[in-house]
Amino acid sequence: MSKSGSSLPWRPSRRVLLFSGPMGSGKTEVAINFALAARREGVRPVRIVDLDFVNPYFCARERAKELGAVGVEVISAPWGRARGDAPVLTPEMVGALKGGEGLTTVDLGGGPAGGLWWEV
Repeated sequence: MSKSGSSLPWRPSRRVLLFSGPMGSGKTEVAINFALAARREGVRPVRIVDLDFVNPYFCARERAKELGAVGVEVISAPWGRARGDAPVLTPEMVGALKGGEGLTTVDLGGGPAGGLWWEV
C-alpha cells in the first residue's frame, strides 16, 4: 500500500499499462486485478484491452460481463470469424490505447507471437 492508503502505486489520471510476459505467466490475472483495484480506488473509466490473440481460451473477454458489472469495460476483437480474419486493432481499441481519461490495462498474448500486433 502507498503512503496515501491507496492499493495502487500511483493515482492514475491518464495511463495505459501493458502487461506482457511468457505464455501462462499470469498476465491476464494481473491486468484484471489491477483494473479492479483501480476501480475500487474510484478511477473512472477503467478499461481492459484484450489483445491476447495467441491463446483465446483464458482471456479477459471471458469475464467481460462480470467485469462490466463492477465498472470495468473489456474491449476485445470480434471473435465470430476465423482467428486469422479478426482485425488486429479495432477503432475502439485504438481509442483506448491513445490513453484518454482513467486507466487502460492491456493484456498482451504470450510467447514470440504475442507482440506481433506492434508491427502493424
